[in-house]
Amino acid sequence: MVTMIVVENLSSKKLHDVSMVIEGITCVLGDWDKDKEQLVSALLGKTKFEGKVFKYPEGTLRREQVRVIPREMERINVKASQFLKYLARKYGGNCEAIMSFLQIEDKKMTEMGDLELFKVYLAQAFMGKVSLIISEDFLELFEEQAKVKAIKYLVKTANLVKSSLLLFTSSAEYLDFCNRTYVIYGGRVLEEGKRELFHPYAVTLRNSAISLGKPMERLEVIEIGKPSERGCPFHEYCYATKNNKELFKKCLMHMPPMFAKDGNKVACWLYEG
Repeated sequence: MVTMIVVENLSSKKLHDVSMVIEGITCVLGDWDKDKEQLVSALLGKTKFEGKVFKYPEGTLRREQVRVIPREMERINVKASQFLKYLARKYGGNCEAIMSFLQIEDKKMTEMGDLELFKVYLAQAFMGKVSLIISEDFLELFEEQAKVKAIKYLVKTANLVKSSLLLFTSSAEYLDFCNRTYVIYGGRVLEEGKRELFHPYAVTLRNSAISLGKPMERLEVIEIGKPSERGCPFHEYCYATKNNKELFKKCLMHMPPMFAKDGNKVACWLYEG
């Protein structure tokens, strides 16, 4: 049985009342920034915060039950077997069997390609008791061919070790793998849903991933900068407020609550009533 991780009203310097249920394959869509870093740090118990993080129904989520695939994977000048033996001393596990299963060649990590290096870091998920695998947004830094393969490895591994997976991504291309998706920007949950998302921030990220179709076709690309600290964090870049002064003023002054939209929960005044 996969462990459920519950996050209730998590607040810190960069997070504002973040509530989530992490179960199965759970995705966080949003540009990688300080708010995502603090969320990972809070789940690891490294950052002070208000709110609760716990396993349901068992209780405390312990640090040794969490494995992190970092956004920037360090290419250490040692062989894969040496690195994994170090991790095995910490968590337990049979390095040779894990390397064989993941087809990891025992060469120096400095000589590895993106996917090879990823599998070395993924190997820790097969060591010890694992309740949660956190995958930071490394996909943004990977070559295109390696991205889908890496996600498939992540999903398969989580299923094999019966762990929940929290996958951070700045691209809406990969949400088909997710059981549940949270859209986070400016330290706030802007939407909770499945694959189809409605918040203007999520729609903007999705549209930015669309490749050009017809020759000479032009797609409007919206530059997303720092989130606003007042009202909805996305109001300065939102296409919905562009030609609507009343809506812009409302989004500037007030952070919207969650509204129901086709089975999703969306923090956007467009879906009020």
